[in-house]
Amino acid sequence: MPRSLVRPVAAAAPRALVWAVLIAAACFVLAGVAEALLIRLVSPTELELDWISDGVLSVALGAAIYLWLHLRATRLALTARERTQLVLQAQLSLAEAMQRRLLPPVPEPAGGLEWAAVLVPAGRIGGDFFDFLQPSPGVRLMLIADVSGKGIPAAMALTLLRATFRSVATHATRPATIAERMSAALYDEWQGEPYVTALIVRYTPVRGGEGGA
Repeated sequence: MPRSLVRPVAAAAPRALVWAVLIAAACFVLAGVAEALLIRLVSPTELELDWISDGVLSVALGAAIYLWLHLRATRLALTARERTQLVLQAQLSLAEAMQRRLLPPVPEPAGGLEWAAVLVPAGRIGGDFFDFLQPSPGVRLMLIADVSGKGIPAAMALTLLRATFRSVATHATRPATIAERMSAALYDEWQGEPYVTALIVRYTPVRGGEGGA
């Protein structure tokens, strides 16, 4: 188990003991006050006084045990929640790193054209994506896509989106053909949920450093 998950639990033990002592002390102090008031009001005999003392002591002990068990259950629930949050944060960090690794490097300037790209998700992870491909020396393809939804499900969908784009683009370079084949492949996998909004561009350098799309 990671140390970050062990230390809070180990450190909680002395604090729990302190709380137990404080709860017990408070209960017995209140019990003593209640007993004194009851004796003053009732003026019991010696036998009745024994019964009152035993009854008050039993109630105080029961209250202390109940409060201690309630406090212990609350602390265990909070510890479990903290562990869940740590696991979730670790998973989000891993998903964020994996999503970043899916993004390609920006192509080097060529033919008088410079490329630039930046991705700033609204949250830690999301469904936004871009990709560059050069299936042949004279053709450059670019994909800008947005998977519906946010969070881990959208980030997971990007892996299939990237693989589908790169697979289809090795056999076709016309944006309309790529979009059609990607749509069919993704629908077979997802049945329409999630869906992707995408822009596919083809750039072909021609004479004089100009380009055509």
